[in-house]
Amino acid sequence: DIVGMNYMAQAGYDPSAVLELWREMGGDRRQSDWLSTHPEPRLRMSDMARNLAPALKIYNDALDAGVRPRCRL
Repeated sequence: DIVGMNYMAQAGYDPSAVLELWREMGGDRRQSDWLSTHPEPRLRMSDMARNLAPALKIYNDALDAGVRPRCRL
């Protein structure tokens, strides 16, 4: 998750959006760790929130360097 957040920041996407994405995907649900192949969504979200500051620095550095996402809707 953290590596992906940093990749998105390097590409000019706001990494804070990942937290909203997880909320929308039901990140506040609880699940049994032993039944899952991935950590509990709330643990993943808190890990991403703890690592948001470095990702925002990467994002701001990318914007300062002129990086902008190249996607169209």
